[in-house]
Amino acid sequence: MGPLGDPKVDGVYDLADYRTNAPQPTPAYEFWVTEESFRNAFGIDPSVVYTDCSGPVYDNFQYDIGQSYAKNVTYLLEQNIPVLIYSGQDDLIVPTPGTRAWVGNMGWSQIHNFELAGTKPFLLDN
Repeated sequence: MGPLGDPKVDGVYDLADYRTNAPQPTPAYEFWVTEESFRNAFGIDPSVVYTDCSGPVYDNFQYDIGQSYAKNVTYLLEQNIPVLIYSGQDDLIVPTPGTRAWVGNMGWSQIHNFELAGTKPFLLDN
């Protein structure tokens, strides 16, 4: 069994592959973090190069995996620092309803305004 259709549309996860050590296909999000129009829209420094699963980064943050950073994110939001919380529509690790529940329960004083704002698709011309 291979990836589910077109990775830019359907995601790249093949549940059967999680039972082996077979390498996964290129993640669909990698297209967006390397796409020039996306990077420009979010003001990403052109000198920053995206690398998926960097060994040194993983080694330094391996103990942080599974830790909640809700208090840190809440602090940033309370300081009016913009925060992007991305959750892919086909994410099997943290699906969108889980992300929404996490944001709703983090204790941010402006959550009511956030919930009233609603959501809209983020699309790029490509």
